[in-house]
Amino acid sequence: SDAILTKGTKIQPQHIALMASVGCTQPLVAKKPIVGIIATGNELVEPSTTPKASQIRDSNSCQLFAQAHDFNPIYFGIAKDTEKNLNNTIQKAIKQTNVLLISGGVSMGDFDLVPAALKNNSFDLLFEEIAIKPGKPTVFGISGNTFCFGLPGNPVSTFVIFELLVKPFLYKLMGHNYEPLTIQAQLGFNYK
Repeated sequence: SDAILTKGTKIQPQHIALMASVGCTQPLVAKKPIVGIIATGNELVEPSTTPKASQIRDSNSCQLFAQAHDFNPIYFGIAKDTEKNLNNTIQKAIKQTNVLLISGGVSMGDFDLVPAALKNNSFDLLFEEIAIKPGKPTVFGISGNTFCFGLPGNPVSTFVIFELLVKPFLYKLMGHNYEPLTIQAQLGFNYK
């Protein structure tokens, strides 16, 4: 018998119809990773809250939740910029997730505590910055079977890093080779 689908295929509606047409009602599939989302920062408040002076609404978590909708996202809230609060939030999240996404707290500022908190929670950091703009201060670590991306707090950086690194990684965990959409274009002006 010939294979109608190959391992690593992302199942789309047309694949469901194809399997139904040959009587394949219980295909072997990969388990979706559970993705945890944490925002960091004393300045952040939930979107439903009216910000006070020096506060802003947390938009990164909403964005990441929408970007990760295929991967069972769980939102763990806003971790304040204290070692204790960040450690407690990370410990709670790693008990329930396969991949943790933390936005903010990864640069070199006084309150950028994420790399140290990950190390304190047995994560081996494989990198703490990458050669990309926007998104240079991205962190990636592993602790057993749990993975963590520390993403910049800038919403554009967070969006870009998710699309270019996190999303392909999540699909690879399921055996699928996802490649982000790339478009070649000519600039309308000189860029230096």
